[in-house]
Amino acid sequence: MTERVRFGDVVRNVNETVNSNELLNFEKVIGLEHLDPGELKVSRWAEMNSLSDGTTFRRIFRPGQVLFGKRRAYQRKVALASFEGICSSDILVFDSKSERLLSEFLPYIVQSDAFFEHALQTSSGSLSPRTRWEDLSNFEFELPSLEQQERVVEMLTTIDDHLGHLTLEQGLLRKMQKVYVSDWLLKVGPFSSSASIADVCQTGLFCDGDWVESKDQDPHGSNRLVQLADIGEGCFLDKSRRYLNDDQFQRLRCTSLREGDVLVARMPEPIARACLYVDLGQRAATVVDISIARCDQSIILPQVLVSIINDEAFRSVAKGLTTGTTRPRIARSKLGAIVFPLPPMELQLEFVKDFGRFSVALSDLDEARSASEILRTALINSEIE
Repeated sequence: MTERVRFGDVVRNVNETVNSNELLNFEKVIGLEHLDPGELKVSRWAEMNSLSDGTTFRRIFRPGQVLFGKRRAYQRKVALASFEGICSSDILVFDSKSERLLSEFLPYIVQSDAFFEHALQTSSGSLSPRTRWEDLSNFEFELPSLEQQERVVEMLTTIDDHLGHLTLEQGLLRKMQKVYVSDWLLKVGPFSSSASIADVCQTGLFCDGDWVESKDQDPHGSNRLVQLADIGEGCFLDKSRRYLNDDQFQRLRCTSLREGDVLVARMPEPIARACLYVDLGQRAATVVDISIARCDQSIILPQVLVSIINDEAFRSVAKGLTTGTTRPRIARSKLGAIVFPLPPMELQLEFVKDFGRFSVALSDLDEARSASEILRTALINSEIE
């Protein structure tokens, strides 16, 4: 049995705030940048005592409440709080207010495609579209019985636990990968010359992505628009689902991505993370806060460049060149001028061969994760319509 309800009938928008004198009673601060698309677990935050200028945030959240990023809802930022803290005003805090809704079931409602479609349809603004609680509260859906909610929560919890284990395995393997890269760069240092991204892209391409506003996008377009959320440290995450139609792609004179392009995120988190673009089976462009490096492969192999950029030595220099406090970023000119060791080609070829073993293992884990995520999404969407 299901019951047709409005979101606002069973969910409360918790607008609990704190004054400046009470801020130090809270240890953790969360902004939109700390919420990872598609991830319920909050794994990043700022410590209140580490913010030299304090914070302008005043909204309180508590354990068990659901955090929803109302700005740029297409980023699908939803989280389940496991601790208390202060969050941005661009994050809405939800809680169940009805005996008909299990609090454990609420985050899955907010993660459903139907809820996000409603959030997008009710968003306004071109540069930073936002939805409002007044509009979200009118979202209608079929609420399952309590017994069915319990069954679904149990199944989704099992899937989430499995995804958590896969994440731990991936993290361990990536740490091993980073150690391998750092050791290799130290070993080949005496045999290397010096270069920068701009140097190795002189005969190729080194540019920023395109300035694409929300009004330029088309959910039914045939051209993919790669987002910051897609850029992982050494891997293309393929998380976003933003598109352009052919007319807009041509009007904006978008740069078409090619397989093997090195994509570098100029914004956190972390800043200057890089990955190889993979063929998505459709024409694609990317956004302005991502730089495209199409290197001369007679000088440096794309996988070697990605590994160098993601190494801590390069990353620490990039961090020191960032500007801005609310939305820190590194300028492409500064990114392109960072000097790094350039090993001879024979050593690069050996590196790519050895590095491939890590790639195969990570690919297997990615496939397992993808299968679980597909199952998870299908289960959520079958229950929330």
